[in-house]
Amino acid sequence: MRVSNSISVLFALLFLTISWGCRSAEEVTKPQAQKEEPKTKVNTLQAIFEDSEVFSGNFTGFMLYDPEKDSVLYAQNESRYFTPASNTKLFTFYAGLRMLPDSLPGIQYFVKGDSLIFRGTGDPSFLHPDFGNPAIFRFLKDSDKELFYTDEHFDDEVLGPGWSWSDFNSYYSAEKSPFPVFGNVMRVTVEEIEKLQIASDSTGLKVSPTFFRSKIENTVSGKNPSLIERDFFDNQFRYRPISDTITYTTDKPFHYTPELITEMLSDTLGRSVTYITTSFPEDHKTIYSVRADSVYKRMLQPSDNFIAEQLLLV
Repeated sequence: MRVSNSISVLFALLFLTISWGCRSAEEVTKPQAQKEEPKTKVNTLQAIFEDSEVFSGNFTGFMLYDPEKDSVLYAQNESRYFTPASNTKLFTFYAGLRMLPDSLPGIQYFVKGDSLIFRGTGDPSFLHPDFGNPAIFRFLKDSDKELFYTDEHFDDEVLGPGWSWSDFNSYYSAEKSPFPVFGNVMRVTVEEIEKLQIASDSTGLKVSPTFFRSKIENTVSGKNPSLIERDFFDNQFRYRPISDTITYTTDKPFHYTPELITEMLSDTLGRSVTYITTSFPEDHKTIYSVRADSVYKRMLQPSDNFIAEQLLLV
């Protein structure tokens, strides 16, 4: 795959986007600047940086370079040092474009007698909720051979250097593994229920004076969303408890062990998968999975740490 000089411009624009997304948790206070005479805005980018509430409240570095003219179009704090953070994903993206094929290698395998022995390539897409990767799933499920999984080629730590040990429960800290399954996380649907109602105790509703307890009627009808209401010429109160339910998902990383992976595969494929330790012959075969550009997009747009680290393994 050829990479044109225009990709330098793409990197610059991605740098602008990602540098905001991967700020340190520690706020950086910008010193109060002395009042100056209004500057002439020489171009749109300068206006964006000077007028933006986002960029004016944070320490931002940016450079846009034109490779054809060999000139810098606009720069701000371009010579200052920054903690790299998620900007290093740009190097991962570039390496992927130069080194990986259009579709990612999903698994490697060889057949020995009635056995199919396979191993992962680091491809993060297998059963990932954003990709699916049906090709690998169908290949394993439909095979008429006994399935055996090995990870003898994996020689790495599950968490890369620089991660805080206390982050292991966070969605952005999924462990690396040779054969990720479901993005190496458990996705949990959380239900948050908010309920408005009159408080009560052993004697009844907490209403003062208590005389009005008998004047409160529970109802589910009515057009207005009020908790308690009455008619203009009436002291009979209508009471409608109000509840609201919000659901959302959260991801919790699980700890990689080869035994866990074979249990999960057996459960998902509906057939037995056994873990073994064995070396691979040089003439092993490869099954390809999803388009690489879809994985790059997922890595860059939400700044996905797990996919970035898995692409390095691929």
